[in-house]
Amino acid sequence: NSDIIFVLLYIFDEGESATMSKRKLSASALVALIVLSVPMEAFASERTDVPGLSDFARTSNSIYSDSTSSYVMTDGQAQEAYRYWTYDKIREAMHNRIDLRSTYMDEVGLRHQNPQDNITTSFAPVEPALPRAAVNARSGFTEDTSSMPTGLLMFTADGVAASCSASLVNSSSKKLVLTAAHCLHGGKNSTWYKSFMFTPSAAPHGGQQMFPGGTARGFTDWLEKGGSAGEEANDVGFLSVNTSVLPDSLKNLVAIYGGHGFGHSNLGSFDATIFGYPKNPGDNRVPQSCGATVSTVYPLGIGDTLKADGCSFVDARGSSGGPWLQLYDASTGVGWVNSVTSISDVIAQQLYGPRFNDRVYKLYTDSNND
Repeated sequence: NSDIIFVLLYIFDEGESATMSKRKLSASALVALIVLSVPMEAFASERTDVPGLSDFARTSNSIYSDSTSSYVMTDGQAQEAYRYWTYDKIREAMHNRIDLRSTYMDEVGLRHQNPQDNITTSFAPVEPALPRAAVNARSGFTEDTSSMPTGLLMFTADGVAASCSASLVNSSSKKLVLTAAHCLHGGKNSTWYKSFMFTPSAAPHGGQQMFPGGTARGFTDWLEKGGSAGEEANDVGFLSVNTSVLPDSLKNLVAIYGGHGFGHSNLGSFDATIFGYPKNPGDNRVPQSCGATVSTVYPLGIGDTLKADGCSFVDARGSSGGPWLQLYDASTGVGWVNSVTSISDVIAQQLYGPRFNDRVYKLYTDSNND
């Protein structure tokens, strides 16, 4: 008994840069779509032997609204997305990545928060889930494929095929993909993107499964004000995979690839491992990771933004939506996700992301129910 599944095979060439609105688009990769037959029994049940955490701090609360909005891809649209992502369209997506411009944070004043000034939140954390198989440890600085839940999110933005970084998070639905809101919706005066397709553990060796989007969800504040200075706290969203069009053996994504824990971006400062598909190193073709020191900053006087210093990405463009992981374990490929990359400052080599708090947990809960 086998199921037909769709997978990716990467072939590389040199790409050119393009510009889309306030976002910078570029990358280089060529991808071919192939079909494989995989036995259903190849997928084992989910592993649950994950050590828990205790006595960690909680995130700050927020003055922003916790209202969320969504866009639904029907079963027919999910099937059409498989047909859309042909050889040429996948190549186009890899040549067009969506990033908020690197000068974004220069437009607002920043004040550093005392790292000890933590404000209590009420939500309970969700522990990581391990993948069904052992992961590959990082080798050199060419790529980091140790995190199987981390991958590539493709979509169409204003009719143009494009891509971002994203990752699976553990949840009761076992199908939640975390990314930046600007990888799902264009923000103020824009629309939801279309034809979402997520590929966990996407890397040059190919053979990765593609999963179509079901429901994309983000903060209503992002839809109404996203792209304006000070809105990076709203730059987070989830994509719930459409499992109704998948064979039973592929419906539990977290059991196959693992899922990062969710729920304690809660310190004023912490050490993180950040994943994504940056321009340099990797030329947007392979997953990369870096170590960073995270602190809280106050754009417009609001402490809902995190800043990462020390990441070795020379040019982080393309890593938008990639997870910021605390207590990352390369032997299991999972950690606790605390934020996602929203803005990359190429000159200062700094990354900015939303600080996860009660409202982000509500977004997570709403998305888990989609």
